[in-house]
Amino acid sequence: MTIDNDKIRELLTELIDCTVEERVHRLEEIRQESPELYQELESLLPYTEGDRDDIGNDPFLGTVVGHFTVQSKIGSGGMGRVYLATQENPQRQVAFKILRRGLLSRSASKRFEIECRLLGRLHHGGIAQVYEAGVYMLHGDRVPWIAMELIKDAEPLTTYAQKNNLDTNEKLTLFMQVCEAVSEAHRHGIIHRDLKPANILVDSRGNPKIIDFGVAKAIDPMGLPTALHTNSTDFVGTMQYMSPEQASGENVDVSSDVYSLGVMLYELLSGEKPYDLQSTTIPRAIETLTHVDPKPLRTVNKKVSRDLEIITAKAMAQNPRNRYRSANDLCDDIHRVLVGEPISARKEFALSRFLRRKRRTAAAIVIALPLLAISTGVSFYFSLQAQRELRQKEKLIEFAKEALATRDEIIVTNPEYWQTHYDLSLQHARQFAGDDKELLADMYGMLASVADTGNIDVSLRIKTAELLGKETEQGALLLIQQCAYEGRQEPEKRIQNIIRLFNSIPDPSNEFIANSLVALADLELHSEDQSIRDRGRSHSKEALRIAKDEMDNEIEIVYSVKRRIGWSNIFRESERHFLEEVIELIDEDLINRCEASFGRHDPKSLSLYNMLGIAYEELGDYDKAIEILRPAAKVATESYGVGHNFTWRYLNNLAISLAMKAKSDDVQEDESAILKNQAISLWNECIRQSIMHGDDGATKWYGDTFRDHLPKLAPSKEEIETWSNLIQFNGDPISQNFDFRSALVDTH
Repeated sequence: MTIDNDKIRELLTELIDCTVEERVHRLEEIRQESPELYQELESLLPYTEGDRDDIGNDPFLGTVVGHFTVQSKIGSGGMGRVYLATQENPQRQVAFKILRRGLLSRSASKRFEIECRLLGRLHHGGIAQVYEAGVYMLHGDRVPWIAMELIKDAEPLTTYAQKNNLDTNEKLTLFMQVCEAVSEAHRHGIIHRDLKPANILVDSRGNPKIIDFGVAKAIDPMGLPTALHTNSTDFVGTMQYMSPEQASGENVDVSSDVYSLGVMLYELLSGEKPYDLQSTTIPRAIETLTHVDPKPLRTVNKKVSRDLEIITAKAMAQNPRNRYRSANDLCDDIHRVLVGEPISARKEFALSRFLRRKRRTAAAIVIALPLLAISTGVSFYFSLQAQRELRQKEKLIEFAKEALATRDEIIVTNPEYWQTHYDLSLQHARQFAGDDKELLADMYGMLASVADTGNIDVSLRIKTAELLGKETEQGALLLIQQCAYEGRQEPEKRIQNIIRLFNSIPDPSNEFIANSLVALADLELHSEDQSIRDRGRSHSKEALRIAKDEMDNEIEIVYSVKRRIGWSNIFRESERHFLEEVIELIDEDLINRCEASFGRHDPKSLSLYNMLGIAYEELGDYDKAIEILRPAAKVATESYGVGHNFTWRYLNNLAISLAMKAKSDDVQEDESAILKNQAISLWNECIRQSIMHGDDGATKWYGDTFRDHLPKLAPSKEEIETWSNLIQFNGDPISQNFDFRSALVDTH
């Protein structure tokens, strides 16, 4: 008989905390079921002495481990025990966590190691910080330990809310902080998998901290599992807060944590759990989670608004696809409730109800569509061709689901992640595409379009060109684009290479000509030489003419050309008429077409607003600049979350315009004070986020920009250093005094 190590670990955990009588009784039950398992447990139990919570002689009390003196026990759980300890240098109290001796199996030790490594990657005011980790030898056993941030006078999330009689708005504000911390973990590719009130401790100042990443799962930026994760088939987590897919043993992504957040929000607002799973078996609990809808929130608490009921239901949707795509999106809808704005979930909720009522009709339409297409006289050949293209698209979609599933939710800036992702993605692309070179090229292009590092973008471009052949238009164009955007050669040499590649294609298509001119012009418009920039303008205008006259006003080329001219005018030219040209280029028609093609939240659409706002600011029209940049910053915050450096740039640009207007001669003193406070809150948030994300360069940049525009009100370098220490070790001194989101709302 093969003995399951996880089963042994589970039973040892149970037996450790039994009384003597209970242990004897339980062992007899195990002996009846499995004599082999009984013998194994009997042989291991002597090594667990000292693990029971009620033992009088705790071997760790008073022990010096590394730089820490263990003082007293403050808690315990299934995985380990937590002590209060004192660190010598720097002198401070810490939470000192050890793995139970009875759980020193390979899998449990690995899980404990994972918690240490995962927490060590996270630096956020809402996540308990790891200070040090190691192994301690006790009676010949290697006992892993973690020294981490001590959260003083801490209480679980729901307990804190109840004891302090928080009203609904106060609960929502507290919960938003939790969402932001969870989003930060997701941004670093970490799924907690055991979010519950007991793992979210709130200190005496009302700051929540997430703890216990012992069963967390690490994934790479695109959702592909890495080596650092617990087994996906392990039954880990707490059933009451577990998503249906996690309870069923399926692979999970960030939406599983969103579900757990929804359960906690439900409990915070109602005082009850959505399901009663206390006295049921695991199979029945799984059945309940996967097939039974929870009681509607307003049937439990009638004072809760309809919007909050919809938000909670969306977060707890049984199908992961119907939930919020990220913790940030959940946070943003809660903020909309607080400021009285319409929530994003309401339209989706109404649509899902309609589709449920019309499911049979919808199914009939889906079945009828291909039959209708065939019956309209389409030739057999084109039918086969369409089917082939459909199969290609289906494969591409399937690949996108696997490789890009969590791209919007987890945007990781750590370079080491990208090499892992890159290698795995190439393998998956080759498996999906097989011998279909065109499909493989599309997959490579998809990966290149979302790469966060230039090296990967260039590498994929070269690989795709080699795959297609430089004698083909697509292969040659990829090499042309590489010459334009990869800067290891001198610009003149790169320009010559582009012209050579362009001339190598006989009888080129309009699409090839236009895209080649766009790439060439981009390189020329970056030049310090005015004559080369003028040549770039000429090439840009020719590409624009081809796009309009020969390519049905192709939006990708029109957007690319106007965007490149616009940024060149702002950053390379000094005369006023170049700024006025930017406003002419970025007209309402271009914005509407981009939003229709790419979506309002897409970086391409947002960049137009950013460019337009900066142009008005440079022209001295601060009212118009603020009118454009404020909603753009709001959309960026809602789409990418305040934890993304993309959002910080928008907050910074808005802050500059607010500060410039505040210093204008025609602004009255009271209005100037309001504008300055808004700018202060935005810059403080940029500094706060860059500190929490460990981005020292961004912290310096936003601090310097703040001091350049509001020198008397901006924090000094020393003050920012103090903030950094406070955020890392003692909480968050910035967000308590400034609410940057209020600056995103136009009060006029």
